[in-house]
Parts: sequence; structure tokens; C-alpha cells
Amino acid sequence: MEKVCQFHPMATKNIMRNVLSGLLMRINRITGRITPPGLPLPQGEVKTAAMLLARRGLGGVMKAVRNAPLLKQRRRDLRHNQTEAEKLFWAHVRNKQFHGLRFFRQYSIGPYILDFYCPKLMISIELDGGGHNEDDQREYDAARTEHIKTQGIDVLRFWNNEVLQNISGVLARIAEKITPPGLPLPQGEE
Repeated sequence: MEKVCQFHPMATKNIMRNVLSGLLMRINRITGRITPPGLPLPQGEVKTAAMLLARRGLGGVMKAVRNAPLLKQRRRDLRHNQTEAEKLFWAHVRNKQFHGLRFFRQYSIGPYILDFYCPKLMISIELDGGGHNEDDQREYDAARTEHIKTQGIDVLRFWNNEVLQNISGVLARIAEKITPPGLPLPQGEE
């Protein structure tokens, strides 16, 4: 039986709180504004502050929000212990095989690790097993999806058995999502 390690929800909250408080301290230092911890920044100001940090060479905190060093070993373990559905999906999208788009496996955004991520399209592909059908896991997945969406990333979810039994249908649904309406899909992709 495969041993799977998951972060406890409180550990996840603590990681995110530490990353965000570090970012907030840098933003306050640069802008001269004092924002008490726990208060959210106004809409759009986080992106502006991140660009300001990057311009001043202080983008290290933002890099930590994506592919956080604290999660590096966990991401590596997940890549080495893929499910059959993940192996099959990866075989179809690796090396820019899918519409010339680059996908990453086990990419972290804040405290969460995405199964597959395409930065050019800002899209996450999540492959879920039967455990995601339980009430606690559904609540966790909903909160996780909400956080990922706040980062401007669309989330597409598929069941493992759907990937294993109909990979071409899964890829077609992803192609529909990324192809603007009215544009034909490339030849042979329909």
C-alpha cells in the first residue's frame, strides 16, 4: 500500500500566514504604509506590490509563494509516487506535446500543491481519486480551489477513472477550455 503524507490544514494555514506576513512586511517597508497583520490589502494592490517588489529586486517572497522551498521535498515525493491516472495524463502533456504548452507536475501555489499547472494559460489540472468524494475532503478541496482562483488560476478537475478510461475526452475538454470560442481546433484535434 502506498503511503501518502498530507499536510494538516492548520500547518497549511500557518505556512500561508508566514509567507503572507513576510510579503506584507516588505510591502509596508517599500510603500511606507502600515497595514496591520490580518487585514487584507485592497483588490489589485497585492499584484501592484508584487511588481514593485520585483522591480526593486525583492521578489524572493513572491517566488516563495510559488514552489515554496518548504514544500520542495513533498513535491518531489508526489512526483515519484504518481497515480496511474497522473502517469497517463503526464505522458500526454509533457514536453509541450499538448498544443505546444508547457505543463509542470506538482507545482505549489502558496500552501497547496497542484497536480498539473500550465503557467502560460494560468490553468491547473487536478486529478482526483475516490477519497475526494468524502465530506471533509470536499470542504478542503473547495477552500483550496477558492485560494487557487484568487491567484488568477482556473482549476479543472477530473476523476482518475475518467482519465484512465477516456484520456482523449479529458484532453478534448481541456482543449475546449483553452481554445477561444469560434476558433477551430488544430487539424486532428477534434
